[in-house]
Amino acid sequence: MKSITKTQKIVGKKRVGKLAVMTLVVALCGTVYSAQVYAANHDRSEGTTCANKKQLLQTKIDEAKQHNNSYQVAGLEKALSDVNNYCKDSDLETKYKKQVQDKTDEVAERMKELKAAQLKGDAEKMAKQEAKLLKDKAELTEAQSKLAQYYKDLKAN
Repeated sequence: MKSITKTQKIVGKKRVGKLAVMTLVVALCGTVYSAQVYAANHDRSEGTTCANKKQLLQTKIDEAKQHNNSYQVAGLEKALSDVNNYCKDSDLETKYKKQVQDKTDEVAERMKELKAAQLKGDAEKMAKQEAKLLKDKAELTEAQSKLAQYYKDLKAN
């Protein structure tokens, strides 16, 4: 059997180098960052309050009319009608609060899973759990930011 260097550990029957574990963590961190950038850009186009949603849809309708895109105008006008008829800021607040609570619960669960992996001394599992925890913390921060932005937008309207 080959000797194991200081930079390697045996996990089960697999040999996992620290470099492999770090590569996994870095790759997952990159994925988290990409997801945050997408979410941040996507949320800006959605609006956080009913008034913001209406304003953004009206802007998109005006742009579609300038480009003579009648199908897009029809779809956006339908969306605007739905927002006018069904959107309630209180429902949005409930939705944002629930997202924060769900993400908080996920972070707590990931912390438990990480502690269990640490107790086992499983380097590969620890790296995976740390990456998942990092991802869930980023999602929690995003949900908290969305809720804070909702309150800020609501106050401004």
